[in-house]
Amino acid sequence: MDASRRSEPLDPDFDALPTHPRRRSLGEFDPVEHQRLIVNPFLGVLGLVGLAWLARTLARSPYPGLVAFVLIPLVFLTYLIQYHCLDCGRTGLYQGHQAHACPGALARAREDRRWRFPFPTPWAQLVVWGWVLAGLAILLAVWAWT
Repeated sequence: MDASRRSEPLDPDFDALPTHPRRRSLGEFDPVEHQRLIVNPFLGVLGLVGLAWLARTLARSPYPGLVAFVLIPLVFLTYLIQYHCLDCGRTGLYQGHQAHACPGALARAREDRRWRFPFPTPWAQLVVWGWVLAGLAILLAVWAWT
């Protein structure tokens, strides 16, 4: 029996895999696979620095218990992280990057091709930015301590 005509799934140990890639219709389009996005966390970092300054000022005030109220805006710092699309130039909230489907991403999906440079995913970019900024914060703390 031909492997392409049977209804059970292919077994990679015994069955030959199809030689041509399966073309997807745009109904199955996943914009994340074809996006070219840059993550920009600097507005969030600026908000974090501002909250740290406010917490330090409140800790030195006559009412140091007010520092607890600085923890509430920490939840909203994620709304300050942005993305920038290299195809259409749009900038938006990082939390909505998965729904961004611009004409460039749609064209790559129709042609079933990816961007030639394996660009890191937005999540990987955010993790790298976190490590870089944490390293800079440690260096700044060591420099300020000495």
